[in-house]
Amino acid sequence: CTYHFFYNPSALQGLVTTQAGLTLLGNITVAIAAYRIAVSNGWTPSELNPFPKSNTSPQGIIVDELASEPLNVIPSKDSEV
Repeated sequence: CTYHFFYNPSALQGLVTTQAGLTLLGNITVAIAAYRIAVSNGWTPSELNPFPKSNTSPQGIIVDELASEPLNVIPSKDSEV
């Protein structure tokens, strides 16, 4: 789009701008249609959350002792292959 806007002859600037505007209009129309189809099939915006619902409250969670232990690092060996 930027290439066409800057590198076409100035006589075509109106056409390039019109094409960009119509592309935007088409993309918005497709988005509205997709939303309307999804809603008609029972979709709700609350389904956008990718994380499953949890009954655990973040308040009152206690970290156990395992969180403070250092990671055991094992030295690597050369491959015998």
